[in-house]
Amino acid sequence: MKRRLAKSGILCIFTVSVVLGACYSGHAMQSEDNGECSPSAPFPFSDLGKKCSEKASPELMSIRKADDGADIVCKLQAMKAHISGSAVSIESTSESEGKSTFEMSLSGIGRNKSYLDLSSKPAKVLCNENMARVIRPDLLEEYSVSGDGLRQDFIVEKRPEGDGLLELSLKLNGAVVRRDSAGLIISMLGSNREFAYSKLHVTDASGRVLPADFVTVSDDDFFISVDDKDAQYPICIDPTLSDANWVSMGGGAEDGLRCLRSSLRF
Repeated sequence: MKRRLAKSGILCIFTVSVVLGACYSGHAMQSEDNGECSPSAPFPFSDLGKKCSEKASPELMSIRKADDGADIVCKLQAMKAHISGSAVSIESTSESEGKSTFEMSLSGIGRNKSYLDLSSKPAKVLCNENMARVIRPDLLEEYSVSGDGLRQDFIVEKRPEGDGLLELSLKLNGAVVRRDSAGLIISMLGSNREFAYSKLHVTDASGRVLPADFVTVSDDDFFISVDDKDAQYPICIDPTLSDANWVSMGGGAEDGLRCLRSSLRF
């Protein structure tokens, strides 16, 4: 536990120093009375990723076109991602927890574990500086980056046939998965690095929030379950991949972070 908290502190201190550095290099608010730097109101720790995104330079977070897809950098989360038509490859760049890579691929969509195989469907990758898109018939994947990590949007264009809950099946290579209170924890096999796959948010075309959850099938296989009864398509399935320490701090370490949270101002 002490080891995990120590690493959490390192990540937090690095992130805060980056943001404060940006603030005091010319982005700090100026007082209308005397021209001096003056802080704005304190914010919840859960908003730290958003604040980092607002202050961070392009070198810390970027999306660029690659020969066979798109490359995404998120130095605030010590991670890189390569998006191709078949999978997203996640690389840990952490010096303290180890450097390694795992893949996450979308294997199928359907109901009651009867899936349309998506692994063989042709896919095209397009990107600009704000987003990478994987385009398939009836299913669009969108990837964006922020201080909170790598956000995925799975956009299902039309309702799959059959009865029961909608299921989006995913497969890991080079990592194992387990449940936790916030969603899923993905542990890389080549290092000590762990990522949280969480913040699951699903909406239909009308903006209605749909009930959804993660379901593990095996150590490297899971699916996202969505109650799409009476939903208006298309629907958007939106999880985020973040450093596990980052999520655990923002989600519940209130006592240990109260002082930090109250002292941060932008």
